[in-house]
Amino acid sequence: MTCLLNSGSVLIKGSPHINITHVRQCGQVIHHVYNNPMSYNMQLGAGVVGLMPALTYNWFSDDKDYNLGGQVSGTAWAGNNDGWSPGNSTKLSAWAQTGIDDFSLWLRSNYINQASLSGCSAAISGNCQNPNGMGGTGYIMPGFDPQNYGGEVATLLIGASYNYKMFSVGVEGGVPYYQNFNGTQNMNSYTINSGVSFMF
Repeated sequence: MTCLLNSGSVLIKGSPHINITHVRQCGQVIHHVYNNPMSYNMQLGAGVVGLMPALTYNWFSDDKDYNLGGQVSGTAWAGNNDGWSPGNSTKLSAWAQTGIDDFSLWLRSNYINQASLSGCSAAISGNCQNPNGMGGTGYIMPGFDPQNYGGEVATLLIGASYNYKMFSVGVEGGVPYYQNFNGTQNMNSYTINSGVSFMF
């Protein structure tokens, strides 16, 4: 049995604008649009510091063939930049894993609860106090409305990995069994994760 408490921090920094080139269908450039604002989910960062604590529990059978575990983690953003910051989030995960020779199989349940964006950037959304645009919210597109972010999603996943010497290849897929998003957002249909790791 092991119990780990760790923490980290992250600083995301970006610009609310991006250069865009408009092109004709035949490929001829009509004109360039510079410093065009992009929606919040297209930002490279918000320029704020986030704290990322996590608590992990692992239980192993005596022969190490079976593993049960769980983790609770979260991200708390400190302050804001240009009037906004990402929503704080909490994540819960529980899993059961077994190993067969060089193969590992696992079943995992993952739950994420993320708050909507905090604040509003006039550079991105326009007039935050009295938005004037298309749609019922008054914003030109749903991605420019800070209330259309965050929510809850729970996903059930199954995965497998193969270890060869110092290399490990894994793939995991799952489907959500509960979703409750804020505002207007696309629902998740499925999730696929894959990766290759090298240990030395």
